[in-house]
Amino acid sequence: MKDKPVILVVDDQPQNIELLEAHLEPQGYDILKAENGEEALEKLFNNQIDLVLLDVMMPKMSGFEVLEKLRADKKTQLIPVVMITVLKETETRIKALEAGCDDFITKPFDKHELLARVKSLLRIKSLHDEVAEAREYADSVIDTVREPLIVLDSDLKVLSASRSFYSSFKVTPQETIGHFIYDLGNRQWDIPKLRTLLEDILPKNNKFDDYEVEHVFSNIGHKIMLLNARRITHKEKGSQMILLAIEDITKFRKLERERKNILSMFVHDMKNPAVTSEGYLSRLISGKAGALTEKQQNYLEIIRSELNKLSQLILDFLQFSRFEAIEYKPVYAPFNVEEEIRKNIEAEKVEAEKKGITIGLENPETITPIVNADTAMVNRVIRNLLVNAIKFTDQGGTVMFKISDRGNEILVSVKDTGIGIPEDHLPYLFDAFYRAGNREGSGLGLSIAKAIIEGHGGRIWAESIPANGSTFSFTLPKEISDLELSNIPLNNPSPSQSPP
Repeated sequence: MKDKPVILVVDDQPQNIELLEAHLEPQGYDILKAENGEEALEKLFNNQIDLVLLDVMMPKMSGFEVLEKLRADKKTQLIPVVMITVLKETETRIKALEAGCDDFITKPFDKHELLARVKSLLRIKSLHDEVAEAREYADSVIDTVREPLIVLDSDLKVLSASRSFYSSFKVTPQETIGHFIYDLGNRQWDIPKLRTLLEDILPKNNKFDDYEVEHVFSNIGHKIMLLNARRITHKEKGSQMILLAIEDITKFRKLERERKNILSMFVHDMKNPAVTSEGYLSRLISGKAGALTEKQQNYLEIIRSELNKLSQLILDFLQFSRFEAIEYKPVYAPFNVEEEIRKNIEAEKVEAEKKGITIGLENPETITPIVNADTAMVNRVIRNLLVNAIKFTDQGGTVMFKISDRGNEILVSVKDTGIGIPEDHLPYLFDAFYRAGNREGSGLGLSIAKAIIEGHGGRIWAESIPANGSTFSFTLPKEISDLELSNIPLNNPSPSQSPP
């Protein structure tokens, strides 16, 4: 980084150079000197110059010619140039301005005028440098981003693009920069959903995230993309830019589709053998294939118990695959939260009593309102949380439900005095197939519960301290949106109705 601004003085008269140097050096400027146009250009291209003081009338190559060559090169085209001349004709000044001159000083010049003009132009040059540095920094950031990124102006023409954009979409900078986005790649980017984002959605919002677009490009084939857009306004100029990040999720969607297909196939292929095995096992236990000894009877009961576990696992997979196949939409009906919790408690009392566990419901502080919910599915959530709490609570412990009215929503919590859950497991409890520690089961129960509650517009979470029990909580909105109301049939479904 330079300590002082560098000024190149170009004049074929050494005494003029010395005079300018005498005025400028005491002001803290570094001075480079050239006595002709060729020497000036050589120093311009080999040094970092901040300002040029250029004599107009020089032999071989005039100041005008030097200026034209300087402006024609990207490396030097933004360097401010002050032309020093004895000529005062308007025509000469117009010619100099057309060639790219920034200012004039007429010989003989006034020292104070010279210093003022030099100081002003160096300040402008410094601002240009800051802008160029910021642009270079921004371009570097864009180039390091893994996802394709393009920058558009207010007319939707491309200002810049990242390397990943060029490599991902098989285009060149020449085909991209300065072009209307819809014209890119032979109008391959004239995508209706992209137009909707840029022309309808973004003008009303400064940003938009995860806007999915699916399109078939002639050169790279079928793509599924997530678009994230930001509209940035220059406060002083009022000009706008649009940052458009493009994430290619084609492979992810393909893997997701294959995973769902495999899961569906697995459930289908496992269900039939399990049902058949259960049928033959029942015949054996009932003695239809002949009398059984006590030991044989016991062995078959163990097999039935294990087969029931397998059947439950298959049912969990089946339910999960249905949630995966389509977006779950609750089948709404009036739902009495307190009454349904008491029913579930009564149904699980026998299992709780086997371990000496007390289960119950704290008396609500106020009358619990009836909400609209999918009766069968929310009951599944309540039962799942209750069964888990009993399973992981030690002999003689307690499991208690609590209902709270929180204004716009109902909060349901189930607290146990069980073994608790390590803190590092809590963020993943509701992930599909996740099992905390060595816990048994498919790892799908809580994932399905999460899908059900979020389908209602509620939230579900867990809090726990190892060896001090856990609390699982979920919320249900008291009121549902107009869109959700449209899902309520004229005749309320039976409580046992499940989602398709």
